[in-house]
Formats: sequence, structure tokens, C-alpha cells
Amino acid sequence: MRRILYALMGFVVSGLLAQSLPVDQLSQNGFKVTDMSFIYRGVRYPMKRTLDGEFAIDLGCRIDTGAVDIVFVVDNTGSMSGTISGVRSNINGFISELDSRGYDYRLGGVEYGDEVGPSGGRREYDSTSAIPGAQMTSDYWGSFQTWVNGISAWGGADSPENALCAIEAAMNDYDWRPDALHILIFFTDAAYYECGMYGCDGYCAYCDEDVANDILAGGFVLFASTSSSPYTSSCAVSSATAYNWYRNTAISSGGNWYSLGTSWSVIFADVVALIDTFEVVNLCVTNNSGTTINPGAATIYPGACISVLSSNPQTYGP
Repeated sequence: MRRILYALMGFVVSGLLAQSLPVDQLSQNGFKVTDMSFIYRGVRYPMKRTLDGEFAIDLGCRIDTGAVDIVFVVDNTGSMSGTISGVRSNINGFISELDSRGYDYRLGGVEYGDEVGPSGGRREYDSTSAIPGAQMTSDYWGSFQTWVNGISAWGGADSPENALCAIEAAMNDYDWRPDALHILIFFTDAAYYECGMYGCDGYCAYCDEDVANDILAGGFVLFASTSSSPYTSSCAVSSATAYNWYRNTAISSGGNWYSLGTSWSVIFADVVALIDTFEVVNLCVTNNSGTTINPGAATIYPGACISVLSSNPQTYGP
């Protein structure tokens, strides 16, 4: 641990916030924690110092509408022509219901084929060009609904498409909020090609294992709506490999897999359940003591109505 340290320890909890969240004593070798706060749904709550040197906060168990950032990743090649209207309807129905329930949401979208938006005619939603990168929007009824209604199926003479690079673009291009749930909703009927595979109309430098790891490491939750037998060819992974990757990656991230064409209401119910029951708790520690503290550790003691899903305690340092 460096002398001046800004350490971020992230806890994932389910069941919403409970009573009494004391944090382990962090004072050692002259390093004193003088104050601590807790960010929930974007609001900062100061924690109280207890007599034993720990910090605690009391929050009642409740269900409320939380913050969520969602990017839709859509294969809009010609093979999707029979389902693209349903994809548009699913996205519109999903967001309309999200909006009507008052959730704090922001939206983005990436089209892809062999090329990934905003290249080769494929689009990437951007609420403003005045800021570098792609910017999400909280205005579904404005430019984003127009973007969704503009999704059409075209091109894509070969069956595998650039799914891995499209998912990476969704994760890397957008301005994801640190205190919001990060959700990817993905639609395709085709397999993918990955690093080291040549001969298709496109190329992706990412391997499927790398993309899966990036999803998990970045705290993204993938909901994948795909064919159970994705179209493929000799230049890409097999249909079974693609199906298993889509399904297993979605489930391992905390999301789910659905057959292409599944109603938006089914996907919506799963996403809302996730919004209402998951929260990321970040503990930020600054070491200004002038000495090296290595490692640092923090523990959450949850109340009756939550479970800690990540490692607890969490440590920083070797």
C-alpha cells in the first residue's frame, strides 16, 4: 500500500440495506480512520463512530427504486430481419415500463454486425457529441426512442458476427455511473468470432474468456436473448460454443439467458428483481499517516435482511 492511498473496496449485497452496518476497526501502526460515510442510491450517509473504534450506520430494510444504467447491444444484420421488429418492441416495452415505475435509469445502445457502431453504418447511441465518448440518456421519450425505432436489419452475408467487440464497446465507450447497477441486454441469432480467428468478414481482438472476465470484473450484469442454435460458419466458433458462452456468461454475471423472441415482460421482471435487491457498497480509505499500512481490511456485518455476496472481509494489498 502506497503512503498516500486511495483504496476502493467493493462489497456486493443482496436483500437491500439492513440494520446496523458496523465496519471493522482499521486502526493499526498509527493509521487512524477519523470518519466514514456510506453511499446508497447516490446519497451519502455519515457513519457514527462507536466506542470500540468501529463505524456503524442504521438503515431500515426497504424496497425502493434504484439507479440503473442499461445498454442494449443489438445484432441488426439481415438474418435478424424476422425478429428485429420484436426486438424493437421488446426494448420499447421494457423501457416504457421502467419509466412508468419511476426508476432512476439511463440508457445507451450499440448496433453491430461485422462492424460495431459507430462504424460501417452501424449505430451507437450518443446523447451529445459535445462530450468525448458515448453518453447515455435519461430521456427515453426523446432521442433514445427515436434511436430504438431506427433499428433495422440489413447486411451481414455471413452468419457469425462481431458480438464480443460489441459487448466490449458497450462496456468501454459509455459513461457508466459508479453508484448505479450496470446492465447489458444483448440480442443475436448468430455465433461470434474471437481473437486469432480470421477468414470472416470482420475481426475481433478479444477472446471470449477475456470478455467474460471483463464483464465480471467490471460488475456488469448480462441478460442475453439469443438463438439456442446460433448461425455460424467455419471461420468462427461452433454454434454450441456460442450458445454456451452466451448462456453461461449471462448466468455467471448474475443475469439470465432467454430464447430470442422472449417477451420483454419476462426480461423486465428479472431486471427489476435485480435492481430491487442488489447494492454495491464501496469503502474508500485514504492513508495520510506517512507510514505504510499493508494490507488493509474491512468487514461488513449485515443485519437480518441482507446477505453479503462478495468476499467479506475484503483486503487491499498482498
